[in-house]
Amino acid sequence: MRRWMCSYGSFIVALLAGAWLAGCSYSMVENGELRRDVFEDLARRTALTRGGSYPDDLRTSVVSRDAVPGLVREMVLNEWSTAELADYQASLEVIGVWPHGRDYLEEFECLAKQQIAGWYSVEDRRLYVVEEVSGVPTSLRLTSALLRRDLYREFVLSHELVHAIQDNEYRELMSTMAGLRQHDDFGLAASAAIEGDALVYGMLTLGGPSALLDVDTYEEQMRVSSLAELERSNPDAPVLVREALLFPYQYGYRLAVRERAALLQDPPVSTEQAMHPPDRDQPFTLISLESVADEVAKTCRVVWRNTLGEFGISVLFSRHDETIAADAWRGWDGDRYLVAECDGRREFLWVSLWDTEKDAIEFVSAYESVHAALESESGGAGPRRVRREGREVAISSAGLERWGTPPVAGQRTIIANFDDFVALLAVTAADRKRANSGR
Repeated sequence: MRRWMCSYGSFIVALLAGAWLAGCSYSMVENGELRRDVFEDLARRTALTRGGSYPDDLRTSVVSRDAVPGLVREMVLNEWSTAELADYQASLEVIGVWPHGRDYLEEFECLAKQQIAGWYSVEDRRLYVVEEVSGVPTSLRLTSALLRRDLYREFVLSHELVHAIQDNEYRELMSTMAGLRQHDDFGLAASAAIEGDALVYGMLTLGGPSALLDVDTYEEQMRVSSLAELERSNPDAPVLVREALLFPYQYGYRLAVRERAALLQDPPVSTEQAMHPPDRDQPFTLISLESVADEVAKTCRVVWRNTLGEFGISVLFSRHDETIAADAWRGWDGDRYLVAECDGRREFLWVSLWDTEKDAIEFVSAYESVHAALESESGGAGPRRVRREGREVAISSAGLERWGTPPVAGQRTIIANFDDFVALLAVTAADRKRANSGR
């Protein structure tokens, strides 16, 4: 569970695999337990198809739908304090991707109760399956009955069993995700690889190569049907909830069909890489604002630092004006924001780099078109100033304005792949440890 928290709340998407399928007359659940013979056969077939092995202590639990929100809350709060969650939500409000006053965790608890089918928990290496199912497509119900199979739970369980194999076989990727809280863009991109891998090998386990849908057909059907279901069950869900839920499944499938098992050996490290196959190897600039944060911390409390990425910027614009074209976020080359609390006021600095000066101008134009809306719901940040120099754009509130003149002080590092990202995290952690020890 921990690994999903870093990605715009996409910790929840790992719980929702297979929610568009539904139950049948024959059930793998009997008297509140999984039928062991059927489950063990499915686990064997999944491991044979995916390759790899499960954790030695893998366990299973069948839970009621009413118990889901409490379990989700418990798992999240085992990793995050309520203060950390409040700070994270505040930062999303200030930057403009989350509506002021809507409780972040409650929104995902609500969605989980409505949509959840099953999930694999990294923390206790347990596979959870929800007992009750609803919304059964007639064709699936008939097929399941004729075949005397629980196709709904077979798909859910095979998908989650792939996650258990991933947990056992890709420890560096999983531990990197588990340790991140302020790199949302990477977290969501890596989640796409993880979910895409589970989708493809779950399908292959159940039906072989013929079970894989054409990529374009899958993406169109998945998005249309998923958006319709979300609109039906939770029409007021924030844009960030809806889009972060869909992202790993929408973009991960294409990646996994194309790259298969190699995908998790070198996953995408930005949502730009995940969203655009031609940009799969496109490097980006990771911006560090640590030097600015150290200065700000002398007079203010630094609340959060994070990266929006192409996905996050698209959410920021689409939730305020759905007519803004994708040119406003295409050409992203890196960004970083810092939120602080100064004398009871929320302040922020957001720096972004773009591939070309034209891209930067298009971003600024779109941002200025929603400027008033952002200020009106800024969560207390007040007026914001936009400044551009060449490919760099700095946006700041009044309290951090003196740091918001491009080029903004801070380290820039080119990141092309997962190894680059992990190496930079290690260097950053070592530098921070040395700095703290010298105080």
